[in-house]
Amino acid sequence: MPLLVRPHLVPPIRSTVEITASNLDGITVPAGGAPRLARLQVPSTATGTGPFAGAWVLSPETIDASGRAIDTIPLPRTGGCTPPRGVPPKLPAGAKPGDELSACFAELTRLGYRQRVIYQPSSRFWAFQWCETAIYAALALGLAGFCFWWLRHRFG
Repeated sequence: MPLLVRPHLVPPIRSTVEITASNLDGITVPAGGAPRLARLQVPSTATGTGPFAGAWVLSPETIDASGRAIDTIPLPRTGGCTPPRGVPPKLPAGAKPGDELSACFAELTRLGYRQRVIYQPSSRFWAFQWCETAIYAALALGLAGFCFWWLRHRFG
């Protein structure tokens, strides 16, 4: 039901948002001297306080400035994303330590990277529950009716 029927009961919301710490599950950077690339993950059931809090995320993808879906982002060498080893990242004026990730997200936004997400908001939970209950009830009544008919014709 959740994978085959639920996505078609109510049309999902399609949203394109900036990349922030509140709508990401993590950033994976390949190890071993690989090129500076990152893979972004959006959780399948978002938690927290971001735009997808409690939502059922159906299809997250990262897009570039032209709107094309991409698998990895070439991390910029500026903006606090990938400082050279041993060199503290340069922060914007007025920023405090710990804002490195915010500076990196700001740089990714400036370069045009976004998250395109298709999701069902948590506010639709009970609508889905009632629709699915009605479907299960209809299937149960249909099966009971078939069993009654089968028994009457078989043994009646």
